[in-house]
Amino acid sequence: MHLKVGEGEAVSVLGPNGAGKTTLLRAISGMIPVKTGSIRLNSQELANASPNAVARHGVMHVAEGRRLFGNMTCRENLMLGGYMRSGPAVNQDFRRLLDVFPEIEPKLDVRAGALSGGQQQMLAIARGLMSRPKILMLDEPTIGLSPLVVQRLKTVLTSSAREFFGSLLLVEQDLSLALAVTSRVYVIRNGRIVHEGAVQNIQRENLVEQYFGVA
Repeated sequence: MHLKVGEGEAVSVLGPNGAGKTTLLRAISGMIPVKTGSIRLNSQELANASPNAVARHGVMHVAEGRRLFGNMTCRENLMLGGYMRSGPAVNQDFRRLLDVFPEIEPKLDVRAGALSGGQQQMLAIARGLMSRPKILMLDEPTIGLSPLVVQRLKTVLTSSAREFFGSLLLVEQDLSLALAVTSRVYVIRNGRIVHEGAVQNIQRENLVEQYFGVA
């Protein structure tokens, strides 16, 4: 079974710890080598391309742990997200993203490392959106966040930020978030896809069984 994300589609990848979810995203984004198989964006082969080349093709990976430049300001981190672009549209998107993420604007001249966990996650996603990616890949964005921030993240991904990315590939442990923001789900265990289905056709009990491998 192959994992596919259609144009404009939002897809989630679920699975227990150690299933290979993060490895999957790291392989797609060129952070680790691919020994077998193919990674394609339309007709373009991306397997074993450099992270910079993958990003230039429109695939943006917001890694687990946020990976911000902690000693740089929020403004500097955000503008770095648009380093592959030029022209007035970059500054326009900068201002527009401050509307989408109002918690960032008062912190623009604050070091990113001084932000709360929720603020850092919003900044990491906003930085990724500055590239206007064809595919936005998010790795465990809710780790360490309060339920209130998770709800805020759900709103951002389903409405206010939607104009900034084409498709979404979400790796997530939070089943409720995954089912709320994506239309199709893959479950992987031990590096293999064991289940795939549309969210509206999924019964939670069966999904948990696939997730953990037990009835």
